[in-house]
Amino acid sequence: MKMKTAHFETLKACMLAKRKEQHTDQILTSMELEPAYSNERIRWDWLYATRIDGEYSRVWVARELYPYLNDSHIDTALRKITGLR
Repeated sequence: MKMKTAHFETLKACMLAKRKEQHTDQILTSMELEPAYSNERIRWDWLYATRIDGEYSRVWVARELYPYLNDSHIDTALRKITGLR
């Protein structure tokens, strides 16, 4: 995995904290059971629902990750965090 360890740990902590929120957990669970949603879609929706360092994850990802990673690298980390292959 090409993502820096510090970035991975930040992303993981924030995404798992978001999953613990009851409303988010219900939404993600229903998406996982619905065949219309691919695992990739669920991983990225989960990322976009997450706030990192008090800002939308899209802003953080654009500032911190895209300078040295592409979507494929980020998705590898999301697979590892979410367990959704």
